[in-house]
Amino acid sequence: MTAPPPGAYDTPQSGPPRGARATTTRGTDSVMRSLASLLTALLLAACGAPAAPSGSQGPGSGRQAAPNAQAAGASATTAAARALPDGISALVDAARREGRVVTYGVTSTPADEDAMRRAFRDFYGFDLELSFESGLHPQKVAELLAAARSGVRSGIDLFWSSELILNDLDHGGLLQDGTWLEPLGLSSENLMMHGKGARVHDSFLVNVLYNTQQVSATDAPHRYQDLLQPRWQGAIVAPRTPSQMVFLTFLYGEDAVTELAQGLVRQRIAFVPTYPDATGRVASGEYLLGMGQNAEREARRGAPLADAPLDVAIVVPWAVSLMTDAEHPAAATLLAYFLTQPEGQRAIDQTWANSLASSPDTSAWRVAQGKQLVQPTLDWLERDEARLRAKYADILGIR
Repeated sequence: MTAPPPGAYDTPQSGPPRGARATTTRGTDSVMRSLASLLTALLLAACGAPAAPSGSQGPGSGRQAAPNAQAAGASATTAAARALPDGISALVDAARREGRVVTYGVTSTPADEDAMRRAFRDFYGFDLELSFESGLHPQKVAELLAAARSGVRSGIDLFWSSELILNDLDHGGLLQDGTWLEPLGLSSENLMMHGKGARVHDSFLVNVLYNTQQVSATDAPHRYQDLLQPRWQGAIVAPRTPSQMVFLTFLYGEDAVTELAQGLVRQRIAFVPTYPDATGRVASGEYLLGMGQNAEREARRGAPLADAPLDVAIVVPWAVSLMTDAEHPAAATLLAYFLTQPEGQRAIDQTWANSLASSPDTSAWRVAQGKQLVQPTLDWLERDEARLRAKYADILGIR
């Protein structure tokens, strides 16, 4: 399945883990204070600003330091009051030493990463470097499998994707078994990949959205078959993947979806490289309808988008799984636990408009309201996905 596309992400700076504590003697403290004063003067001179006198805090510095200290103290106090499972508490010291987590799977900006770091710190009371990378998931899986055969490390701790993608990694021996998830204490419905992944959010990658400036809610499609109405000819855009037809087959059957795919070709459906590309083309008014993401993330930013009032929603759950060569396994486990908790669900909803459909008052919960929810099973995907993908790619002209 083609997943959401590449996005900008921070390259974490090298150095000691955030939150690492150092011990010094009184003499060392004095030397360090002197060095700090000298460095401050040099930096201010380099920036063209007057240096504060030695020993002085400088204008406003005391006012800035106090709120920062108070915020850090508040986070630590809140985290200390939170009862963590014993297995999670036992990993905290190791996670602090590891200092960071690299997660592949979600399109992220530096502001997104900063928001997630703050949410993680508020939950646990200490900082980790959280790096979120993304790209086209099938291509990344192929790259990782080839690299593993050559003995090259992945550089990834957690892979965040659908079961279809994670299954390919698992068949290549790149995912840890389910023992790493035991400290999380997840229920069976929140375990994926035969117990090797923690369910984190529900995507609706066969959603239909529309441009609210050019289409009314009344006129928007209410069923997938409505996409074949004459009014939508030349007005539909989708990501370049046959996966949507594969998922629809689980719901409607192969014959009906074959007719739908052939009808979309007659409708002159346009294909673009990625899911956000399709969303952006609808937001700009170039196309009236888009198949792919739900509208809320971009609508929050002012885009004229809304989800079509379909009668059914195909749920494609996403999970995080631990890579076999993860360099930061303890920190990764803490992040996975956080993502499954109400605080983590709020954080990813506010950051990416991602969440579980069962998390109240979140984006996925809103998409699911009033709809029949259908979730393709992993067993079905393992049996039929490859054949159906090839068939629909041929019908749609996707190479």
